[in-house]
Amino acid sequence: MGERRERERHEMRERIIEAALGLFTTEGYDKTTLRRIADDIEYTPGTIYAYFKDDITTLWDNLHVKLAEYPQPKKTIWLDQNVSRERLGWFYHTDQGTRTFGIPYEWFIALEQPTIPWLVFTSVDLLREQAYLDRYGFIPEKPVTGQIVLPIGFAKGGPMLDSTGTPWRNPHNRSDMNGIGLTCACPWRP
Repeated sequence: MGERRERERHEMRERIIEAALGLFTTEGYDKTTLRRIADDIEYTPGTIYAYFKDDITTLWDNLHVKLAEYPQPKKTIWLDQNVSRERLGWFYHTDQGTRTFGIPYEWFIALEQPTIPWLVFTSVDLLREQAYLDRYGFIPEKPVTGQIVLPIGFAKGGPMLDSTGTPWRNPHNRSDMNGIGLTCACPWRP
């Protein structure tokens, strides 16, 4: 009885894989969803997940970016330096010409956290989210409603230039794209 069940399980996995590969070919990888594969073999997405949940977990464990787990600081203490909040903001985010990341600011703010977005029940958050960058030891800036806030020490710079001095242009609206870099105010918690 156990051999037959194992053979049926193997055959179902093969059927699911064949359906997925067929859809990748006809509809494209990025348009193939778990629901679409399930519809193709006339099963539910839950059935597919049941056949591949261990594989998905293994894949996730192997590909998910693993970072050192830094202990969350109990609290951040801001010392009174007799400097206004505006002046500190200027110091924390003034462009000094560095292009540390080698990509335009506009791309940086749109980057997603490294993950596998096609996995069931996952969503992709932005790389610039304070809690995510905090994992790397960067100190978050105080949030401002309706504004993109970079961690302390990150600076939106002037035009991003290529090696000939020509500004990078946004392909959609042809506007100059800005650089992003780190400033000397870039704190890091080890």
